[in-house]
Amino acid sequence: MARRSVKLTELEKWPSVTDTAGELGCSRQWVHKLFEAGELHGVKTRAGLLLDPESVSEYVASHARPHIQRGGSQ
Repeated sequence: MARRSVKLTELEKWPSVTDTAGELGCSRQWVHKLFEAGELHGVKTRAGLLLDPESVSEYVASHARPHIQRGGSQ
């Protein structure tokens, strides 16, 4: 994903690490690791790390697990 210019008004809508962890169903530490590894894109601010929602959506889409139906239906 190439860097893109972001307006402050758009940046205010970007999710926090806590919000992203909730969406991904993982820990805040894992979100930081994904950011550091370049899997998620965002910006560091005085308020903390904010994640690019497009980056989060792309990560979710590329790591989606197929739904497996368990149990037998009779």
